Amino acid sequence: MSKFHIIITPQTNESQLINALACAASKMGATAIDGIYIKRLQDPGLKPILSNINHITTYEISQSTSITAQQVMEVLGNIPALDSLITISNTLSKEWLPAFAALNNIMPITDVIDIKNQTFKRPIFAGNLIETLENNQERALISIRPQFFKAPTNPSNTSFSNVSFSPKNTSSESLLSTDISDLPDLLTAKKVVSGGRGLGSKDNFVKIHQLAKQLNAAVGASRAAVDLGYISNEHQVGQTGKIIAPDIYIAFGISGAIQHLAGIKDSGIIIAVNKDPDAPIFEFADIGYVGDLFEVIHALMT
Repeated sequence: MSKFHIIITPQTNESQLINALACAASKMGATAIDGIYIKRLQDPGLKPILSNINHITTYEISQSTSITAQQVMEVLGNIPALDSLITISNTLSKEWLPAFAALNNIMPITDVIDIKNQTFKRPIFAGNLIETLENNQERALISIRPQFFKAPTNPSNTSFSNVSFSPKNTSSESLLSTDISDLPDLLTAKKVVSGGRGLGSKDNFVKIHQLAKQLNAAVGASRAAVDLGYISNEHQVGQTGKIIAPDIYIAFGISGAIQHLAGIKDSGIIIAVNKDPDAPIFEFADIGYVGDLFEVIHALMT
């Protein structure tokens, strides 16, 4: 198991994510790493990278308003002799990776946070336990949490090529929000500002974006905020969203359900602002403030 393919789709900071994937492959003993970048025609190309990738093939999906799990499956199905695969653990990979595993009779190992050759560690039971697994298969199918993998910044001699791809599935149903933000990527950001039901409306949630921009932070959200339509599910933090580990996590109007706390437990400092003094998040936070979240946001921005 010495050759690997990494799978990447458009996100805020693809270069950093590619470096994390390359780091994970190297920890598994990779001697050759190739990349597969799946994008829409209108998405930007990859920026220069600093990692030990031999070649990256960009598959440009035509006639598509979004990238779906079915389209990723079609691209991979048209590539002969795929080797072991490593991808980022995110909303989209949670859709296509289990299906690909079933079709290819491979047991996937997901949400990996540490690798030593063919031994993997990942959190289970909402992050309360760490499971250690060994892979004895001829091929590996892995998803990683990128914040736990740091690649060396060595000059890269990566070559690139482009392939136009017309999938059978051109549905506009989106399993991946492909809006590219100028803010840091949520999975790898050092600072995250999140909002919950307490914001009250989609219009009010704009204040979270404004504060995040001023602090150069990523934007997160609770499941309640996503379900209410305040923001897309690509920003959802928690057990059913993204698991993050920023240096600073600021939560506005988030009560702190156990599913949300599972997504932020590895954060350095957690700051919670909520008008409810009994909100569960205060038991978990390093710093808590009971009061009007809008007043706090205004104070931080002035």
